[in-house]
Amino acid sequence: MTMPHERTRAVIQTHAFLQRLEGDASVSEEVRCMATQLLRHYPSRAEVLLQGLLEERLPAKLLLSPFFASTPTYRPTDRWRDRLCRNLAAILLSCQK
Repeated sequence: MTMPHERTRAVIQTHAFLQRLEGDASVSEEVRCMATQLLRHYPSRAEVLLQGLLEERLPAKLLLSPFFASTPTYRPTDRWRDRLCRNLAAILLSCQK
């Protein structure tokens, strides 16, 4: 069974892989175009982490288990989540400029 932090890491790494494919002149134009098309609708790192944060904050009765995590690595809950909230807010605000 895939854990939320593993799923989060896989989605973030897949985004990075598609970006590398998109910019790699050694692969065919068709593959680069497909990577560009997929990236158009693929969630960014900030979006994935924010979704994980929102899911983790939902009451347990609404959700069996979060699909994403607020971090791509496993960490026991601590005050890091509050710091992460501030960091995510800063990232999202900078992306909107």
